[in-house]
Amino acid sequence: MLFKVTIFIFVATLLPAVFGANLNLKTGDLLLQPLGCWSCFLIEEQEATKYSHMGVYLNLDGQELVLEAYGEVKLTPLNNFLARTEGDEKVLVRRFNERKFSYEKVVDKSLSFEGLSYDDQFLWDNVNESGEKLYCSELVYKLFYEFYGELLPLKPMRYDKNRPHWFKFFKGNIPDGKLGNSPGDFERSELFKTIGEL
Repeated sequence: MLFKVTIFIFVATLLPAVFGANLNLKTGDLLLQPLGCWSCFLIEEQEATKYSHMGVYLNLDGQELVLEAYGEVKLTPLNNFLARTEGDEKVLVRRFNERKFSYEKVVDKSLSFEGLSYDDQFLWDNVNESGEKLYCSELVYKLFYEFYGELLPLKPMRYDKNRPHWFKFFKGNIPDGKLGNSPGDFERSELFKTIGEL
């Protein structure tokens, strides 16, 4: 009996990994990720979600990559992206209900964003000498806007939870009411279906 219980626990432990390995990811899939940083906690609390970061899966000539705004806009190997996930949490995979884009066009557009600066001020039209500055969910919106337009999530942003911490984060210039979005908006959007977890 003990042997059977041990086998069951072993198999049950493996199931999430097997499930994640068989998701058959497709270029354009969204990867929503819990992270363990201070500002990540603020985002998760404010947006009522456990996801504070996100990126877009790309299969580029057999390489599994994630387009993300993390430090800068870059292509990160999928395994490196997943390794950053907080603790025992999982990355949520969401896919457009209706694909209106070609994989080639998404790859080309992704490459055109590469190297842009990260926007830690969370402003929608923020620029510097390198071009437009982007944060993670803004990057996803602008990557797919050509195909889905205003169906993508966009809203006036609020920073009313943990207000003193937001004041410190933004150095007194909190962008209340400015247009923006968050990973939580993509988690809740009916434009997508959930594929599984990694």
